Amino acid sequence: MLDAMVFAIRRLVCELDGRMFPGEAPQFPTVSHREVLTRQPDYYCPMAMPLDVLIRSRDETPLRRAALNLNLAFGPRDYPHYLVWERSASRNPVIIRRILDPLASDDALCGAEGVEIARWFLANVKVPEGKQNDPGVVEQIREAMEAARAARVSLAWQV
Repeated sequence: MLDAMVFAIRRLVCELDGRMFPGEAPQFPTVSHREVLTRQPDYYCPMAMPLDVLIRSRDETPLRRAALNLNLAFGPRDYPHYLVWERSASRNPVIIRRILDPLASDDALCGAEGVEIARWFLANVKVPEGKQNDPGVVEQIREAMEAARAARVSLAWQV
């Protein structure tokens, strides 16, 4: 929706009452931008910008495909849009997957790996501090490391 709005505004950035064809020759009609847009609401006057070049081009380059695919606001009506494969890493945050989950694991090797990764992370990555009553990532990792150590000690006593 933002693309459509920006493209519509961009299309209207012109002197509405100015002549469409500013030449003085008699073969140029004396029609204003406002008149053309009133008669043809979808009219778009190219501005010779890189996007205009991509829209008008007929060569299907990777750049043109990236710019026009699924951009219904400015892709030509006859442009064949293709599905895009979705990818996301936000479903399982890496801190949970690689540090907190291994620290909570009953598997000793998995827990030991979690401790090593947690140590490296705390020494090398700057993360925001938590607030009072709302622990931050550093505090959560330290608490998980202590819980993992306590669990390993209790497991050692049970053996």
